[in-house]
Amino acid sequence: MKTMEIKGLCENCGFAYMGSVSLKNGSFVDIKCPSCHKLTHNFDAAPAVDELNKAEGKTLDYKESVFEIVQ
Repeated sequence: MKTMEIKGLCENCGFAYMGSVSLKNGSFVDIKCPSCHKLTHNFDAAPAVDELNKAEGKTLDYKESVFEIVQ
């Protein structure tokens, strides 16, 4: 199983999170937001998010988080 660093912004509550997730069959697993505990899909590999933020001129305060995996 491969582990990947991700960053995201919860589409439910706006919490900016980052951390590690394991890939399942080469794909991201479903996670719940560490803040509101609702399913969130608004994340990607950390380097890709960093590049997007740089291109858009954004600076977000991501909080290191442990993720709850949706089974």
